[in-house]
Amino acid sequence: MFTDRLRRAVFIAAVGLAVVLGSSANAYADFGGGVESDGDSVEVDAGTEVEVPGSGGSSEDGATSGGDGSGGGTSVPAGQCPNYEYELVDSDSGTYKGASAGERPSKEHQLMGRWCRNPHTGTTQVGAEWVLVDEDGNPTVDPVVLAQQAVDSLQLPKPKIAASPEAAQLVRLPVWMWLEGASWESQSASASVPGLTVTANAVPAAATWEMGDGATVECAGPGTAWAAGMDAEAASPDCGHTYTQPSEDELKVSLTVTWEVTWSGGGESGTVPGMVTTASVTWPVVESHALVTR
Repeated sequence: MFTDRLRRAVFIAAVGLAVVLGSSANAYADFGGGVESDGDSVEVDAGTEVEVPGSGGSSEDGATSGGDGSGGGTSVPAGQCPNYEYELVDSDSGTYKGASAGERPSKEHQLMGRWCRNPHTGTTQVGAEWVLVDEDGNPTVDPVVLAQQAVDSLQLPKPKIAASPEAAQLVRLPVWMWLEGASWESQSASASVPGLTVTANAVPAAATWEMGDGATVECAGPGTAWAAGMDAEAASPDCGHTYTQPSEDELKVSLTVTWEVTWSGGGESGTVPGMVTTASVTWPVVESHALVTR
């Protein structure tokens, strides 16, 4: 019968060879930061692959980079600028710091420039567009346009995988799986012009685990962390899996976190589907023939 002591030990038999894995007070593995990971990625491409209906295009239109935004260069990828700044420009040319808005639609339109500096690279993303202004001189911008820019600014966290047992999984011993750190924290970002702010909110909704043996585990939350003193034989209450056969090779376990993204502002609101973050880890599944302590 399994006990707490067995939960804190790994049983490995590989042609009679026992591998000592070292000691640990808690039986879990932290696979974040590239440890035992394979192709971890963050897929946040709202500016190019996820469309906000009526947005009129990506916020990258007319973007250039440079030390102060005044020169040419390469565009900054969507999702890299945390916040845009805007200013109305007294110009008939339709250009702002190298970005072009095209011809002026009417004399009631005024040029509005926008720019945002990437804090990680120092590059600057610039754009320009013609907007109508109200009697107070504030630009009358469609909230959906700002919604696209707010969504582009979301910085969704990369999932940080943890599991118990660590390093290797045992046939018929329940695996507990969970996410650590900011992996399951809601995120928000805003885009503003004078008189109007639109905020995008991203809330983690589901975690889908592909277990490498053909099974898929759907978890509604981040999962429960296993800790010493818990029932060693028990399955996770909300996010776990039990392997029934050993594996000849290490299994690749892939995780996809699905986010519910909404935006609101200017009396309007909407949703943005299809935003996910991903991570993966590999581990062997072995029979419990030889006792090895950590």
